[in-house]
Amino acid sequence: MCCLAVIVASLTAVSAVCEAAQEKSAASMRDVQAHFSACFHPPQDAEGSRITFYFSLTRDGQVYGQPRIVWFRFKGSPENRKLLAADFPNAFKRCLPVPLSEDMARTIPGKVYFLQFEVGAQGSKSTRVALGPYGSHGPYASDAIVIYRHRWAP
Repeated sequence: MCCLAVIVASLTAVSAVCEAAQEKSAASMRDVQAHFSACFHPPQDAEGSRITFYFSLTRDGQVYGQPRIVWFRFKGSPENRKLLAADFPNAFKRCLPVPLSEDMARTIPGKVYFLQFEVGAQGSKSTRVALGPYGSHGPYASDAIVIYRHRWAP
């Protein structure tokens, strides 16, 4: 019974954080990053993982199409890796729609961005979130699984 109370309290806190983040419209990409930082909670047992999505947003802050996982690092069993790879997109989608200001709603559609979550040893308390335009993130780490890498034609 005690565990159930903790789970209910955690879900209530997550909902409150997401609602608070959705009240303020994002006027810049820094605000969009702050939205994902406040709303995103990594799946359980994701410590030490890093995942990068490519995505585009619509004028109303929804994701256009499906976010594409392009990079995923997880040090664990292949079974847990598959479970986490499925859980991360769901955690991403729970943060949608991103509330956009009128100016952002005019300028953001059609552009591709990367969003990277790096989960530290303490889970969501130490998750680092990076957001930027497509192609602006750094090199892949040697222990990562590259799911998709865009190659330019010569």
